[in-house]
Amino acid sequence: MRELSGSDLSGVLDGPVALVSCISFEERSLSVAKALLPGGIRRWLCIENEDIETDVSEIRAEAEAVARQAGVEIEFLPASKRNPLLFVDSLIGFTRDPASGDQNRWVADITTMTHEMLLILVAAADEIVDEWHDLMLAYNVAGAYSGEDTPEDKWISSGIHAVRSVVGYPGAWSPGELTKLVALPGFDPDG
Repeated sequence: MRELSGSDLSGVLDGPVALVSCISFEERSLSVAKALLPGGIRRWLCIENEDIETDVSEIRAEAEAVARQAGVEIEFLPASKRNPLLFVDSLIGFTRDPASGDQNRWVADITTMTHEMLLILVAAADEIVDEWHDLMLAYNVAGAYSGEDTPEDKWISSGIHAVRSVVGYPGAWSPGELTKLVALPGFDPDG
């Protein structure tokens, strides 16, 4: 894994790319897209959580402005933190689109994806979306979590919605059997 600045990212990529990202209330959810301007984005798939607890309308408007600068239209993929099958269905729908077979270099900005989305995306790259066989993952480290909160009130996520198997990774939870819990606390090197 290599650390790159935003300005280095375009230099690493060989020409314009197709981008997969996830819209969030965080400004950094657009950092990779902005780093690819001007002219570095051919196609943009943007995951949008239908059950996100915060208002993302300002960031969505900003994302659409970035897309206009890039000369593309964002294709929003519906997703849900409570129903991961919605994201899987979105990916399957994407593969049925004739344009999905375009020969693009794909980059996934995983900065604001949930761990479950990331695992599903990796499984899709391996099993569902042939064009993603060399999918490049980009992550923008947060300067600080939960903004201006005092240190004792800071948070990375706001609770567990449910414990379940992850789509694309076999296994089932049974209360009568020994189980193992794998916690994925964060991506940051300091975490």
